[in-house]
Amino acid sequence: MAVSVPDRREVLQHFLAKAKGVPGLKIAGLTKLAGGTVQQNWRVDVEWPGGAASWVLRTAEALGVEDSLGAAEEYEVMRAAHAAGVKLPAPLWGCVDPAVLGQDFFVVDFLNGMAEPHKLFGASLDGQREAIVEQVGEQLGRLQAVVPKPGVLPFLKPPPENVALDTIANLRTYLDSHELPHPAIEFGLRWLERNAPPPQGGVLCHGDFRTGNYMVKDGQLQGILDWELGHWGDPHEDLGWLCQRFFRFGKVGREAGGMADRRPLLRGYERASGRRVDPEVMAYWDIMANVKWAVVSLQQAARYTSGAVDAFELALVGLGTAEMEMEALDLIGRREGLCHA
Repeated sequence: MAVSVPDRREVLQHFLAKAKGVPGLKIAGLTKLAGGTVQQNWRVDVEWPGGAASWVLRTAEALGVEDSLGAAEEYEVMRAAHAAGVKLPAPLWGCVDPAVLGQDFFVVDFLNGMAEPHKLFGASLDGQREAIVEQVGEQLGRLQAVVPKPGVLPFLKPPPENVALDTIANLRTYLDSHELPHPAIEFGLRWLERNAPPPQGGVLCHGDFRTGNYMVKDGQLQGILDWELGHWGDPHEDLGWLCQRFFRFGKVGREAGGMADRRPLLRGYERASGRRVDPEVMAYWDIMANVKWAVVSLQQAARYTSGAVDAFELALVGLGTAEMEMEALDLIGRREGLCHA
């Protein structure tokens, strides 16, 4: 059973001192960081004779979301991404001993900067967002160097033969169990099923690659955050997710997460990955991302309305379902020549 992190301060201090190899290490500060309905994040400030550091301790909340990794698994995904050269909080130590906190956790470096969309859209970054987006694309390109091989992240589900069709089947299963009909989503799933491109080789996907999940300081990307949805997927998957309408946070004309248009994102991605993005395939995954988020918004709202999670922001996410349905239908209409951009 999980216990309160502050209540285990002395035990945690002993673990950190041993992991760091510094017997005199003391916890000078322990602060719960804002955000996150799936994971707890604690800033841990430590001191020892002749040194000091700030780290982040990350562990799962009592109720996560479907397909989210446990803390030990997320830590291994981060290690694999870090080894591939992806910028992220450097993974330091993982712990699966329940005697410490009662559940798995891991510790990473603390990154200074800002991740909140409203701050990234502020005047302080005017003229710098395109360069930041290009750096974001580079990180995604580096991440995709991690591919399924024997012994590589063996706890992840094996990549499906066709990621698109597998995703559609999973979304349809949930939709069929939902108490209310959503014909626009059903139409979107059927269109995606009938127009699925040929499958491409599986790569490591972040799973929630979007504005809000990367840190920026002084106009430079500091690192990609929140890896609990890592999985084997399609190379276009994370690109489409970043560009879907909801994660533009009102900056609808800036396709790349509300920061800039898509060109610098793809430029950085193609340079780092060595892949060329097919515009037709990219357009397909744009539609997939919007349809998927429409379903996810139903799931998130249900977590709140069922009483399972007391987080009002989940209810607010549910209000966006209709917007995602409209966006998906509009994108399909453009592909079919039924409406204009």
